Amino acid sequence: MKLNKLLTTLTFLTLFTTLYTQAQPQTGIKAGLNFSNLMEGDVNDENVRLGFHAGIYSQVKLRGPVFLMPELTFSTKGNSVIYDVLGAEGKTDFNLYYIDMPLLAGVRLGEVLELHLGPYMSYMLGANIKTEGDLGEDEDELNRKDLQTFDYGISGGLAFNFDDFGVGARYNWGRARVAKRDAAEFLLGDAKNSVGQIYLRYRLSK
Repeated sequence: MKLNKLLTTLTFLTLFTTLYTQAQPQTGIKAGLNFSNLMEGDVNDENVRLGFHAGIYSQVKLRGPVFLMPELTFSTKGNSVIYDVLGAEGKTDFNLYYIDMPLLAGVRLGEVLELHLGPYMSYMLGANIKTEGDLGEDEDELNRKDLQTFDYGISGGLAFNFDDFGVGARYNWGRARVAKRDAAEFLLGDAKNSVGQIYLRYRLSK
């Protein structure tokens, strides 16, 4: 399993390198908000954590309106739980930090609208639990060995272009369990990442 994940990651990196060295891509920067959750079964809007993502993207023209769009972004994920225990209220955030590497196929529908779809890979940088409320504040780092180092899934969305600026929305459907060992499984079960995004982007080169 570890070998398969390593080979998949190396394949992604090879494709990224090939696209940059053999083509003349449009490049730019992007940043926006994440609405993340940890899902078991159906996606729901409970326990959504507000976070962010930021990074770089490229668009490599293939044929006609079709293009490839690799990205490299820092992204926060996880969820947020509101508690009310014997009148004491507060919030607990389960924070996950990743480097995301989507490799999306895109198609332009006219001058403004784009549609995007493709796989993504993510590498976990760290994780913690932060609690604040009537019972006080606390922050604990989590042992990364208890969590999966790699995440992967399907990403899809759309964007609207206005000259060098653009706005977009996307959903990232995680297919890997976040927990790896018993200590994390007790807390997370079979939960997977679920992240909705809205973002702004700016094209640096044409």
